[in-house]
Amino acid sequence: MAFAHLHCHSTYSLLDGLARIDDLVHAAKAAGQTAIALTDHGNVFGAVEFTKRAAAAGVKPILGYEAYVAPGKMTEREKRNDKASYHLTMLVRNQKGWQNLVKLSSLAYQKGFYYKPRIDKETLAAHAEGLIGFSGCPNSESSTLVRAGQEEMALKVCAEYRDIFGKDSFFLEIQDHGMDFERQIAASMAKFSGKLGVPLVATNDVHYVRREDAQAQDVLICIGTNRTVNDEGRMRMNTDALYLRTEAEMRDLFRDYPGAVDITGEIASRCGVEFDFKSRHLPKFPIPEGHTPASYLRHLCGEGIRRRYPEVTEAIRQRLDFEIQTIDSMGFPGYFLIVWDFIHYAKTHGIPVGPGRGSAAGSLVSYALGITELDPLKYDLLFERFLNPGRNELPDIDVDLCQAGRERVLEYVRRKYGEDHVCQIITFGTLGAKAAVRDVGRALAMPLQEVDRIAKKIPTRDPQASNPVHVRLARALEMEPELKKEYQSDPRVKELFDISMKLEGVTRHASTHAAGVVISDKPITERIPIFSQNGVDSSAFSMDAVGELGMLKMDFLGLQTLTVMDKCVKLIERVHGVRVDLTALPLDDAKTYALLQEGRTRGVFQLESSGMTELVIRLKPDSFDDIIALLALFRPGPLQSGMVDQYVKCKHGEKITYLHPLLEPILKETYGVILYQEQVMRIANRLAGLSLPEADSLRKAMGKKKVEIMRKFQESFIEGCGTSGIPRPTAEAIWEQIVFFAGYGFNKSHSAAYAMVSWQTAWLKANYPVEMMAALMTCDRGNTDKVVEFRDECETLGIPVLPPDVNESELEMSVQDGRVRFGLGGIKGVGDRTVEAILAARAACGGRFKGLFQLCEHVDSKCLDRGTLEVMIRSGAFGSLGARRSQLLDVMERALRVGQQHQTDRRLGQGGLFGAVAAGQEPRLPETAELAEEELLKGEKETLGFYFSSHPLTKWRELVKAYSTCTVVAAAGIEDGTEVQIGGILTSVSPIVLKGGQNAGKKILRMKFRDFSGAMEATAFPKELEKFQDLLVEDRIVFLRGRVDRYRDEPGLRVSDVIPVENVREVCSQRVLIRLKDASDEHLERILATVTGAPGSCELFFEVTTGDGDRVTLATGSRFRFSPEPRIVARLEELAGPGGLVWRRRDMDGGPDPRKRWAPKSEAS
Repeated sequence: MAFAHLHCHSTYSLLDGLARIDDLVHAAKAAGQTAIALTDHGNVFGAVEFTKRAAAAGVKPILGYEAYVAPGKMTEREKRNDKASYHLTMLVRNQKGWQNLVKLSSLAYQKGFYYKPRIDKETLAAHAEGLIGFSGCPNSESSTLVRAGQEEMALKVCAEYRDIFGKDSFFLEIQDHGMDFERQIAASMAKFSGKLGVPLVATNDVHYVRREDAQAQDVLICIGTNRTVNDEGRMRMNTDALYLRTEAEMRDLFRDYPGAVDITGEIASRCGVEFDFKSRHLPKFPIPEGHTPASYLRHLCGEGIRRRYPEVTEAIRQRLDFEIQTIDSMGFPGYFLIVWDFIHYAKTHGIPVGPGRGSAAGSLVSYALGITELDPLKYDLLFERFLNPGRNELPDIDVDLCQAGRERVLEYVRRKYGEDHVCQIITFGTLGAKAAVRDVGRALAMPLQEVDRIAKKIPTRDPQASNPVHVRLARALEMEPELKKEYQSDPRVKELFDISMKLEGVTRHASTHAAGVVISDKPITERIPIFSQNGVDSSAFSMDAVGELGMLKMDFLGLQTLTVMDKCVKLIERVHGVRVDLTALPLDDAKTYALLQEGRTRGVFQLESSGMTELVIRLKPDSFDDIIALLALFRPGPLQSGMVDQYVKCKHGEKITYLHPLLEPILKETYGVILYQEQVMRIANRLAGLSLPEADSLRKAMGKKKVEIMRKFQESFIEGCGTSGIPRPTAEAIWEQIVFFAGYGFNKSHSAAYAMVSWQTAWLKANYPVEMMAALMTCDRGNTDKVVEFRDECETLGIPVLPPDVNESELEMSVQDGRVRFGLGGIKGVGDRTVEAILAARAACGGRFKGLFQLCEHVDSKCLDRGTLEVMIRSGAFGSLGARRSQLLDVMERALRVGQQHQTDRRLGQGGLFGAVAAGQEPRLPETAELAEEELLKGEKETLGFYFSSHPLTKWRELVKAYSTCTVVAAAGIEDGTEVQIGGILTSVSPIVLKGGQNAGKKILRMKFRDFSGAMEATAFPKELEKFQDLLVEDRIVFLRGRVDRYRDEPGLRVSDVIPVENVREVCSQRVLIRLKDASDEHLERILATVTGAPGSCELFFEVTTGDGDRVTLATGSRFRFSPEPRIVARLEELAGPGGLVWRRRDMDGGPDPRKRWAPKSEAS
């Protein structure tokens, strides 16, 4: 075998390697190299992908690993000689070697992680069989010693590794990327070779495929280290030679060591391991005696189907038999039993489970077993969409579990199959188009605002792409002429895009999948490697790779909505004595449809975003089918393709046309729109005679726009339609119609299952709104923004929210006399343990505390300290005691001391008095004046996240309404870039220091801004922040002017101007109309004297009533235009009397800003 590259890094060498696996193997193939190794830093994440891609390209894949070796024990968390680890290259020789590498890479994460996942020599020695070792790159231990002039020590290290791997399986690695120290290392290694009898091996430290990718890889390093290319002392490679060199280049480079190049082919020939992609490794489910997996499955389905249907018809029986036979023929009974078992455990242990998710809702077996709660026959859901006999692959049954109970179900699975047989699954974050541009722009030190402007021009979807939601950068240049013009004319933009296009799609980070779980028949590390992060073990292979290797992978998704509904149902039972069965709710409830049609969707699953709420109002759903459709319609494809508009129009009476009468029974439920994937399958089946498995294959090809497969189906589809009596032109038109819609089609099974959760939450809110709002606030009590949103919703619904109170509140939000009582657990800084101690003490005191001293006497002093007590007082939680907060703050420390002494006396069995306060007595409180309202409100805001007693914004309500161009909620529906002005209060202010770009080191400000309708995020960039920083402080009431920014999911505001509320009339008034009750000359002179004392641009009008009772408006001349400063406004209000002034706001483009050059700082002061 000729030369082979044996030291290569892919993009799985996170934010360091830039070689995509596909590019790597194809470049090797193009260069005539017949083998190539993958040796990523500290992981084997890419092993499965690499093996498959290389084999497909006709290149031999060699699995490897560049290990991080600890200088001492891998469990020691310390550096030696400023080193936490050294590099070491390893290759897999055989199956045993792969098993050992799996264990080594797993242990590196589980036990050796310190900066990097590390092993040590002792662990390596125990798992070296089947592995080939190289001495490593210049960052290896031996090379580091050579560079430090310690050759004897370096020789000993090499001898040590020779003994670990064995003389025939260890090689001294030499590299040459043009750096002097590499030649020094090579010379030393040549000497060591003779002394140790170990051959040299030449490698190139491949980090990218082509030499011209060096700059992009340098930028990638900057992204990974959060530096810019201009930073001094940053990490850099100092070479552009880390590319996939040709054999000729390698031989020329190492002409002094020809054997080091020759031996690469020999080493490659010794390596070989194959993955088994055919076998399945499901855990063995314990079957009752006398049953096989198939017979037990049939038994459970028989019991379940009789529970589900009062009468089991022949059609039901046939469908069930067909599904069971299909499942059995594919070898999946055990899989269904495993899923049934843990769902059964959850349901019998009070852990709420969702009604279904994904295509599993199309299975009658799943419905019979209780895996799903949706009747697939009633909703015409297809089994073949879930399990296609033509594709021999495990189906996906994804499960939604109550968030609070998910870990209990996982723990059950671990107990059942073994702790070391179960782990979660890794997931990889990649650089998308816009993220790549932003990250690269930052690394290139480009101005942040310029990069942001360019990124916003990248389209969010491409209708022509197989995945219309993700637009590639190259395609963005084709789609956006302005972007292309900038790219061609501005060298900086060209550089930004050229590098971004090379980094687009690169793996950015690894983390644990939110829901993925793998269950193995053997300990996990006997099958696949482990990745560990924050103490959580996950597979080191992606979910797809895990499935390809025959492992059982599942989604255990913790869904907070299930927790919300569970708490709501329990509250309803406690308050009303009614046990609501969520699986048996009527689907024709008028209250629920009224709630949806009015857009009161806050807290309704999947329907509460601003965009979805708008669609719900437009659609006005009046059937469960409409809700199923809503979830399928609200996606970029249908929204932008016209499907939504057609659906809404036809629902509200526009005539529906069908290309052929046979389509009507299939498309009637969606008003002629092909909305669901199942409809595509039905059309192919009923009109063209394709079997449902064939129809599913067609549906899949259409969804992924696989043109070749679609072409194969096209003629058989048209011929089949002919057999059904459909003329060829009509058949061709139908084909074109389904080709268009199939790309946007949604899985009806999933939509129907989630629509059931939407209905359940909407029904609970419509019929038990108080309990639902209490449950929503409870489940988000750690998220102030959400709690405030739900409190505002309570106000909209007319539901009073009572403050927290030590005598009335529970840990969570509760319901009292049709009102929501805020829970003690919702107070910031008060832990659940403290609340539980307070509740226990309250019960011991007969259900109520008489005063603060009694509370301190009975609440465990270990749970109650000065800080916690002060927070509770400032929140207003002692309101029922009848004392002022100022009084309680005055005696707080004394009450704590007295309480602690009483508890000590009780423990010691002593009685008596402490000072003058006897046990159980409440001393007289000092006559202290209550805190100022501003201080009271500040305390509530700091401890609860919002105001309870009153609201600082309330006194400005009329001004906010008059001088805002829209509300916060309305801004969510406004186009990106539209200029608006909104009055409200800054509820939080967070400065962020920019780390890159022209503004590096400068601050921007992220703010939470709230008006009477809701909250939004606002951002002030450096220029605006410098100008208005004295006004942009928490709890300040201001008007923000700026442009709507729809970059994120929820729209924000990019601030250009800030106007204090007290100056808004001065800045924004076009005119004022004074309704004269007294038209005497003397009164008019007083008014005119007032306005002429402050000249400006606000026009003055009078309204007078004639003797006939008519109202006449009189304009004054330009010399009476004035500046409505606060003192002038106050005087005019005095002169005009209540309701005597009518102000009109200037338009946003209403001429030059009339503002005087008042200094924001002086206003703030």
